[in-house]
Amino acid sequence: MYLTEYDHEQTLQGTYEVGVEDGMAKGMAEANRKTARAMLAKGMDEELVSECTSLPVDEVRKLKMV
Repeated sequence: MYLTEYDHEQTLQGTYEVGVEDGMAKGMAEANRKTARAMLAKGMDEELVSECTSLPVDEVRKLKMV
């Protein structure tokens, strides 16, 4: 089976979009962790940090230990 130029372009575009979405999700998760660390450093409650950052409480607790 041969890929036409159009099929090749579509495949590349799809791969690019998946990569961008993955990168955005990773960047947002890291930003949430950074915010959580700052909130914890200010003495905020783990539950509140979890609620504000949408991170699971377990992950917030792990950040507190680091």
